[in-house]
Amino acid sequence: MGPHPSTGTGTADEIDRRATLVGIGIHVYPTIWAPSEPTADPVAWGSWWIVQHDQIAAEVDKPNCIGEYGWRDKPTRMLVFDAWLQHLYDARGDGSHFWVMQPASSIAATLAVASPS
Repeated sequence: MGPHPSTGTGTADEIDRRATLVGIGIHVYPTIWAPSEPTADPVAWGSWWIVQHDQIAAEVDKPNCIGEYGWRDKPTRMLVFDAWLQHLYDARGDGSHFWVMQPASSIAATLAVASPS
């Protein structure tokens, strides 16, 4: 898989050495992180990220969960989520949790205004 973009760690060998690890959880926010490798397309990158972690989870026989994921563009959000969740399902992932999906009148509206777009 290669190193995690922010920590430089995350290979299957490194994860396998953590005997107390009970599962693998990832976040998927490519529009915020703006990765360029192996693709700059945020939808495709999110799919790649999910599949890479599913492969690691399978190698070390641990469950895998998308702990958080989000997409700012409301008109395409459900299409993106559907694509990512299909990759998780196809790879036999174990679960997912979307993040900050409150109505516009909630605290999420304040966070959306405060966040750079």
